[in-house]
Amino acid sequence: MNASKLFSLRARRWIVVMALLPLAGCVVSETRPEPYTPAAQAQVEIPEARLLDIGVGVFETGLPDEGEATEEGVFRNVREAEASYIAVQLKDTLQKTGHWGMVRVVPERSNSLDVHLKGKIVESDGEILVLEIKAMDATNRVWFKNRYKGRADGASYSDSSVLDRDPFQSLYNAVANDLLEYRETLATEDLQNVRQVAELRFAGSIAPAAFGEHLTEDREGDLKVARLPAVDDPMLARVRLVRERDYMFIDTLNDHYGTFHRQMEEPYESWRKFSYEEILNLREVKRTARWQQMIGAAAVIGAVAMGAEADSRTAAVASDVALIGGIGIFRAGLQTAKEAKIHADAISELGESFNADIQPAVVEVQGEERRLTGSAATQYGEWQRLMQEIWTTETGLPATGSETEVAATSESSEP
Repeated sequence: MNASKLFSLRARRWIVVMALLPLAGCVVSETRPEPYTPAAQAQVEIPEARLLDIGVGVFETGLPDEGEATEEGVFRNVREAEASYIAVQLKDTLQKTGHWGMVRVVPERSNSLDVHLKGKIVESDGEILVLEIKAMDATNRVWFKNRYKGRADGASYSDSSVLDRDPFQSLYNAVANDLLEYRETLATEDLQNVRQVAELRFAGSIAPAAFGEHLTEDREGDLKVARLPAVDDPMLARVRLVRERDYMFIDTLNDHYGTFHRQMEEPYESWRKFSYEEILNLREVKRTARWQQMIGAAAVIGAVAMGAEADSRTAAVASDVALIGGIGIFRAGLQTAKEAKIHADAISELGESFNADIQPAVVEVQGEERRLTGSAATQYGEWQRLMQEIWTTETGLPATGSETEVAATSESSEP
């Protein structure tokens, strides 16, 4: 075969390659269904002694301080709304298992409840959710501190509503299962001790003068019962009445959280679905852009080399076609990169409509209405102060006092 024919054959091969190259970026990303982890459900009635009450704290956002830059694709207003939304989602998951007593979302750790879950959002973008969760009981014993990572089940984002559940429900179920697994390692006596410590911890928080000496703290920081009040102690009976009011206030806050969760559900689901799709598109167009630019550049180089060897009109034409095609693909890669930027910008436009402001709460103290305003955390902090005022008003005793007052008002017995 002479040189001209050989070159003509090479030229035709280049033209075929150039014709096929645009198809290289047309691969559609597919996602496989994620394995589903079910939450263990109670099959029989759980004994009252094992039904611990749980407080799920509003999650930390995991964001830097206000004014500092956040990571690309992370939006502060969305993340702040997620901090409450995720807490409610976890609370609902735990409640539905039937393994626990009262499960409530709380702005901060509550002395009323037996177990507290503290969490932080590490990553959340609609495709991946990473949470750090620490579980500890009223004695300060840490049950576990785990990091949970979940990938969205794409079927949950389907318009056909194939799955009527949260895209990350498996993650919440895993937390519920871990919590149950640890509780099952504890004897009923251990759980009873947790409940006693929780009650005395609450009592000590509103009336340290009367109950401040009933608990001790060991070297590890765990709380232990030093002495129990008498069974018929009238002071303890009053503490329990105040504790019931605390439960009612927490329930009021949970009504707000629940309302916010319901109002946020539709726009948040839309945001996550769009974010999920945009992330997949972003990943695909970036891959396509790199491929097109790489192949386009190679085509240009090949065309230039071909032109340098051309000794016939056919070869020259083939060289020009290859060069133009290579430049076209290279430009297409640049355009695809611009599309990626558009996708990223589209994500950044989301999350402007989330507002987690809570409605003012109205509580009554001795016939007088008190209006608590601000965030849930602010209201709950003010409520903690009001409980001490309620105690003083209803008992005539100060929240703090001397050892003499304690001895005169509260009989004790050894545990």
